[in-house]
Amino acid sequence: MYFLSIVKCVLVSALLATVTCKDDVVYNVIAYPGPNYKVAVNVDGKTYPLSESKDANILFTGKAPQGNYHYVILDKQYSEVVREAFARPQVNTQTPNQFFNISWTKKDPVQLPTLLQPLSPVNRIKTKLHPTGEIPTIHITGNQAQLDALSRNRTSDDVLDVQFTYIESDKVQQFKKASFSLEGRSSRWVDKMSYELDLPDGGNGLYGLHRMKLRAMRTDPSYIRERLIYDMSDSLGIPVSGAHYVRLIVNDRPIGLFLMIEAFKGDWLDVEFNNGKPMKNGALFKAAGFVTDLKPLANLSDYQKFYTVAISPASGNADYGKLEKLTTFFANPPTGDHAELLWNKVIGIENFIRSMVVEIAGGFSDGFIATVDNYFLYDDLKHHKFIYVPADFDLTLGNTLFNISKQWSGNYQDYPGFSVRSPTVNMMKVPILKARFEYILNQTVTQMVDLPHIQARIKALVDMLSEDVAWDTALPKVTSLLQVGKNFTGLPTGLSGVDMGSLTVPVDNATVRDGTNNSRFTMPFHTAVMGPTGHISLTGVYEWFMHLVPSTARFLATKSS
Repeated sequence: MYFLSIVKCVLVSALLATVTCKDDVVYNVIAYPGPNYKVAVNVDGKTYPLSESKDANILFTGKAPQGNYHYVILDKQYSEVVREAFARPQVNTQTPNQFFNISWTKKDPVQLPTLLQPLSPVNRIKTKLHPTGEIPTIHITGNQAQLDALSRNRTSDDVLDVQFTYIESDKVQQFKKASFSLEGRSSRWVDKMSYELDLPDGGNGLYGLHRMKLRAMRTDPSYIRERLIYDMSDSLGIPVSGAHYVRLIVNDRPIGLFLMIEAFKGDWLDVEFNNGKPMKNGALFKAAGFVTDLKPLANLSDYQKFYTVAISPASGNADYGKLEKLTTFFANPPTGDHAELLWNKVIGIENFIRSMVVEIAGGFSDGFIATVDNYFLYDDLKHHKFIYVPADFDLTLGNTLFNISKQWSGNYQDYPGFSVRSPTVNMMKVPILKARFEYILNQTVTQMVDLPHIQARIKALVDMLSEDVAWDTALPKVTSLLQVGKNFTGLPTGLSGVDMGSLTVPVDNATVRDGTNNSRFTMPFHTAVMGPTGHISLTGVYEWFMHLVPSTARFLATKSS
């Protein structure tokens, strides 16, 4: 009887391709077929329809026999209109949550080696939010008219109420209430915008996090510069956001590939410094950029204008008097014997040194050294000092506003801005701090981003992203591409009335002009990764390291000999 029942099941399935047998496989795929279309799996030449999952309406699931398979999109007459461009190997019981027309689901990519452990007070939450070997999918559902208006109005500060689903290879999390808004400054003027995604306070959020940014990476056709800077920062134990790639779908429209990072808002200080638990934190100050060079300002109101509060202290008001004392210290700091002890009383100096190393080795074009931008200062009440926290790493690794030859010359004193910033200039006058900076810089270029290590990491990222980049670049964009140099200066809020000619930001005019050339946006992926690119404002990522690593190693070797 058992044999006859098996035969019967096979015969019926062969005729209808809908009846399932007990040894069938559960197939799961993320897709966006659109109205009047259906998703199915084709197994060894026979097509089996899939149904919307109860967990997410872009996740389709169903049973079908074992075998080599691929997913297809069907029209109302069940005729095939789109099929995957490859065959998938058979599985035994259940597939992971796969993504339509992406051939892989999980990988084990090579990472950069870890050089240094995080310093106190860093006590980061142990979160599963940032996987290294898969690309989760984010599905936003909301009022389409409001979402369309958000795309049209680049300067909008509107915050939309949406629902949010986070789909991993083996798990789906749904959030009925979330907030969705535009994010960034100059990123609003390209045709693929960045977003902020916030979850209500309370509860576990998404693996302990409640506020995230979705970085569009539109100004980086390599898609890997920011990711590599997070890698480098992690390797040196610097307090930064975590980061991972995600695919974004809004309602039934695919938007593309994004880098998810953490927004420095709400409970982020708890996440980074207290294992996700509430603590008595001080303020987190955000530098406005261009004028926030940590020199003393005329009065406290100027500090309040240019160093805004990103996260308020747990009690009381932000102490701008401490910030004033910090800048006064940097204006005329001690440089004699044991000066490093006095430096460390006002700022976590080891962490600051590590951060400056990453700025040099990573070619920050809009960090502290170059444009005194994209950094935060945390008032650490427990240790009675400031902690430097870098952020936003899009203009890095050869994506630049400056003369690239000065950035990768190997002599860090040539780096634009290094010789005029009070903290870096005076730090180099303290022998033990200078020696520590040069030691970590040398370790970085010889043991972390040396050419064998960085080549392996870049190769792993390219292997991981190639199909997604092809998908992303082929998608229609949500809005039009404007020429940044003609439509938006990218200057931070609060700089109206500032004499821009007085700023110590040594940008290179020819490089800036080249950076407004929209042809950069159509650069092939492999060219942007490897170079040469034909642009002085955007080198290949590997090209950056090919110049920076040997020149820096040679320069430091001559100083030590």
